[in-house]
Amino acid sequence: MNEVLDDIKNNTIKNIYFFYGKEKYLGNFYIKRLFESILNKNTKDLNYDMFDDKTANIERISESMETLPVFADKRVVYLKNIGLFEKKMKLFTEKLTEMMKKISNTTCLIIEEENLEKGQREFNDCLKNLDLCRIVNCEIQKESILVKWIQKKFTEKGKSIDLKTATYLLRKIGTDMNNIMSEIEKLSSFKISEKGIYLKDIDEVCIESIDSKIFDLLDQIGRKNVAKAMEIYTNLIHMQEPVQRILYMITKQFMLISDTKMLVEDGQSADEISKLTASHKFVIVECKKQADMFTSKDLKGILNRCLEIDLFIKKGIVDSKLAVEILILETARK
Repeated sequence: MNEVLDDIKNNTIKNIYFFYGKEKYLGNFYIKRLFESILNKNTKDLNYDMFDDKTANIERISESMETLPVFADKRVVYLKNIGLFEKKMKLFTEKLTEMMKKISNTTCLIIEEENLEKGQREFNDCLKNLDLCRIVNCEIQKESILVKWIQKKFTEKGKSIDLKTATYLLRKIGTDMNNIMSEIEKLSSFKISEKGIYLKDIDEVCIESIDSKIFDLLDQIGRKNVAKAMEIYTNLIHMQEPVQRILYMITKQFMLISDTKMLVEDGQSADEISKLTASHKFVIVECKKQADMFTSKDLKGILNRCLEIDLFIKKGIVDSKLAVEILILETARK
């Protein structure tokens, strides 16, 4: 991704940038840098067009791409999550591909999508033209990269945080970089007259992610600590977390624990399981610990029960809050 910054620094802006991935912070960061580099604030309105899934029109996009810049070297055409790879967009994407092949040197086309699909062969072949295009992967970052990034951001704010504390922060609040940045701002303001950031500051200031709370909930279930498990669940309800989402997260986590247990028994390492399950390594390490608390038979039964309760809730057979309470009680007593 630093290649984008190199393009800007060396004044070698590509004609096409394709951003994909679930980490929105990274996409927004690099796209903003491109805007700042290409567009002059005085003439931006004359040299910039943005299209989303509601405004995307191939004729208007073609016209925008063919328009010459006004008092500038380039104009920017930004296609923001227009759904290029949806079935209904097949003809649209084919036409856009032809336009991309003959794009003017005075146009910078920036495309942002959730994924990069392999089905559109001609479109993908066009993106592979390195003289013309730059593909930018904005997937969720590895724990090691995020920890270093957290330390860097605190340093920029005149604060210090050691490796252990930065890792603790990450595991408490999750991997969403926008959320991490928000918590860094809060911690920096909280410690405005002090330099160091410590574990107690994180516990006092930061909001624990639901993923982290579900980890804690399942850990207490595995330890057969019914009272503590129910306390965590009650707190989630008081925080107005939807019961269906809690059930979904419990089910999702038990599925990952089950997969981790199976792969560990198959001789796979934490790094290998992380790649196979597309999960962060620290998540897999926690799942390995939790997997030791259950037999494979237990996990299969729990997953079947989760699916059964989900179906009962959707059919209106049971009260959702009570049903999840019963699930927690049953699972903690296995």
